[in-house]
Amino acid sequence: MVFNVVKILEIEPGAELDNTVYDLWGRITYKDHSLSIFDMNMLAYAEAVGGFHEVKIGVVFTEPEEVVDGPLMAKRNRFCGKVVEVTEKDGLFRHIVDLDELRVILSDHEEHKIGTVLRFKSHMDFLDFRGATGGWKDVRLPEDTD
Repeated sequence: MVFNVVKILEIEPGAELDNTVYDLWGRITYKDHSLSIFDMNMLAYAEAVGGFHEVKIGVVFTEPEEVVDGPLMAKRNRFCGKVVEVTEKDGLFRHIVDLDELRVILSDHEEHKIGTVLRFKSHMDFLDFRGATGGWKDVRLPEDTD
């Protein structure tokens, strides 16, 4: 399963110009981890804050390093996870990586075998948010409403 159940702690505007917000940042929690997730497509919505929601998360990583072992973890922009599923399409490998019970999608031109533990730096992106109705919509900041 690629969807994760996480609690949405907050949603904040990202890039903004002339009272139009173009992307968001969401803060989630799962287990004892708290992470910021970039939301380029503006899938998250204000009413989601405080509740548990199903989300699909991708990672944009730098140089994954295969390690022999290590605790699975997610902290700020540093991650260590175990590859639990791999699929390939057109020379691109889609890896499902378990970061201490948070499953993320890591796409790479290099295949990492199931069971491999990867350590990497990354930022995370919302790829899907169950219950979301939009993407790229005009959002007024609270202080700009009449």
